[in-house]
Amino acid sequence: MRRDILSKKYFQLSSNKRRLILKIKLLGRILITLLISLLLFFLILKINTYFKIKEIIIISPKKNASIFGLDDLKKDNFFILKTKKSHLENNLKLINSSIKAIEIKPIFPDKVKVMVDFYEPMAILIGSDINFYLSGSSRILFKKKDEAGELTLINYYQKLPDFLYKTGDYLSFSDIKMAVELIDFFKQIGFAVKKVDIKSDDMLIFNLGDKEILLTEKKDKNWQKSQLKKIIKQFKIEGKEFKKIDLRFDKPVVIF
Repeated sequence: MRRDILSKKYFQLSSNKRRLILKIKLLGRILITLLISLLLFFLILKINTYFKIKEIIIISPKKNASIFGLDDLKKDNFFILKTKKSHLENNLKLINSSIKAIEIKPIFPDKVKVMVDFYEPMAILIGSDINFYLSGSSRILFKKKDEAGELTLINYYQKLPDFLYKTGDYLSFSDIKMAVELIDFFKQIGFAVKKVDIKSDDMLIFNLGDKEILLTEKKDKNWQKSQLKKIIKQFKIEGKEFKKIDLRFDKPVVIF
């Protein structure tokens, strides 16, 4: 009975008043929705601020390691960083030519550990107007006009122009790649290569100071390395000193 009376009074109100009541109700719903949205926004902002990366810990054998783009990690929070880890690692390797390996390890709640290893220059490729400092994988670490005295010089029969190759590029020339790889091999067997003259793919001359060793890309690289090891070992046993070893032929040629 009471409900019927209230309903009757409501319908007796003017249409303007009814519209006003509906508007007030709608406005109330909108305000409540906005308030809830605002509270959620500040809650998410607070959570994001709490978990946002604030400290980057670099672990590297190289002191005072400088890594371009590392501060970008602070733009993300702990959870987002975990999902983007592989992408960020690849990107840092791409923009930092000296990085050999890198691992990003987020630490709860707001830190990240970056373990990084760097390439060391293995050789200097003499270019047409600038020199290319190469890693063991023939990647261009940087370019300079001067030459570092302790590094092996590579004199290529075609001087590479600076404008065609940028820092971070990997050289695809198989004879240059072979030369760089063998520089490290010579170190392992006790020889320091002063200079490599690449006359062609059939003549790579490794200058060891008072000795020369000639290799070729046309023969199996591992066979040449194996032959050279045997010859050097035999000469050490016999106490012989050689001037030149040529492994480009079926039988090694030795000049004393």
